[in-house]
Amino acid sequence: MKQFIILIFLFISSGFAEDTLYAIKGGLLSHATGPISSGIEEGTDLHLELLFNKKLLKWYPTLGTDINLNGDTSFLYTGLSWEGKYFSYLYLGVFFGLALHNGD
Repeated sequence: MKQFIILIFLFISSGFAEDTLYAIKGGLLSHATGPISSGIEEGTDLHLELLFNKKLLKWYPTLGTDINLNGDTSFLYTGLSWEGKYFSYLYLGVFFGLALHNGD
């Protein structure tokens, strides 16, 4: 499943990169940490996100996933993202959308 999702992201990003994509984002996240975490799951998440060119007002259509590398909860999401730059050092972003996950 992990390889399938990564393959889809690579296919989409390679075919539409010049005309359709605004940004490709990725990274590693620490899974289920912090003061509100249940502490039941753990590990590292692979984060992949595609922001498409603005089509609706000033919002970017977005497709993303966080894949837990330990086999715990992973999710796929889609929606609209907004990003704004304030001063030379401050960026703010908002996301509204839907997500599917394989957790309990």
